[in-house]
Amino acid sequence: MKNKTDLTKRIINIEEVKSEKIICIANTTTKDDMNLSKKFAKAFGQLISNIQVNKMEMAGPPITITTKWEESTFEYENCIPIQNVKGDLSASVFESKTYSGNAVKIEHIGSYQNLSKSYDDVMSYITQMNLEISDNPWEVYISDPSNTPEDKLITYIYFPIK
Repeated sequence: MKNKTDLTKRIINIEEVKSEKIICIANTTTKDDMNLSKKFAKAFGQLISNIQVNKMEMAGPPITITTKWEESTFEYENCIPIQNVKGDLSASVFESKTYSGNAVKIEHIGSYQNLSKSYDDVMSYITQMNLEISDNPWEVYISDPSNTPEDKLITYIYFPIK
């Protein structure tokens, strides 16, 4: 079929994911926000500060959950998995849990600016496999952008499915 996306060079699979405790900061912006990476860095910095002040332990790499993606609006939650919530969280920080169940996962290697290609590929996979999205997608930032070359950054993108 000509309208089928060739996904043979992509690492895409279905995984069962377990729910994790997370602390998050919610934010809203536009889809074309040129300062998005700065906003993410600021939010993750605030979360790390909360973790340090309250002597909590990180339980995994930072994540971003997309809660709304529309024509001009991008709503998201920057989050960090933690062992246990302790102490008093800052006013903008809240406790939550990640999704539990089956999810399609794609591995993205490279610049965050090129994430849209991986999103297109995972959506093609979901369509080709006749899967149904059941909840908000999220990104897991495996590599630290402060000490990893941009072309080597690893990000996992998950889409929960029924």
